[in-house]
Amino acid sequence: MPLRERMASLLSAKPRPRSFLSLYLDLTPDGKGKKRYPLFLKNRLPEILKLFPPHSREQASWERDLLRIRKYLEDDLDPAWKGIALFACPSEDLFLALPTPLPPANSVSLSSHPHLFSLAQQAALYEPCAVLVADSRQARVFVLQEGRPEKQITLLWEDRHTTRFGRMGLSLQKFQRHLQEHAKQRAKETVESLGRMIGRRNLESIFYVAEEG
Repeated sequence: MPLRERMASLLSAKPRPRSFLSLYLDLTPDGKGKKRYPLFLKNRLPEILKLFPPHSREQASWERDLLRIRKYLEDDLDPAWKGIALFACPSEDLFLALPTPLPPANSVSLSSHPHLFSLAQQAALYEPCAVLVADSRQARVFVLQEGRPEKQITLLWEDRHTTRFGRMGLSLQKFQRHLQEHAKQRAKETVESLGRMIGRRNLESIFYVAEEG
């Protein structure tokens, strides 16, 4: 489901006081390679439970959801993720985890509605796009979905040309035309491969990067 639809579904939940937990975590390590978010969770999540009467139904419900969040962070995190946004609403039986392309600031809030501003700031990075990286020897094509590579292909070309065009029995002008024809053929192969990868997908952008070589 596209990010905009997920955000719309979150906003469609019925607002109730202190019913929606919004948790943003920076998953990147500090300068010593240590994750910073566990200490943040240790300090802040217990504060959520203190907002409800001891042994109340609401407190028990949030205890289950906070346990679910901890278990998700222990078992299901992808090491490549830079950040994550987690939303929980026990009354709606809702639990949603969204990896973020960029690390957000660590924050947690409990209110009548989800806090989506930090997620909306990165919305453009979630849109599907294609990236083409090419030089004279190869082309790499990536299709990105929600900021992560979904498909990837590499086209390799054997460079049989030589600057000593005299050995090929070609004049400089003919040799240049020869190179131009090969460049056109490689460009055609690349565009056709990109078209097959994209299919009927509606991409917001296609980025092209030309490398030397």
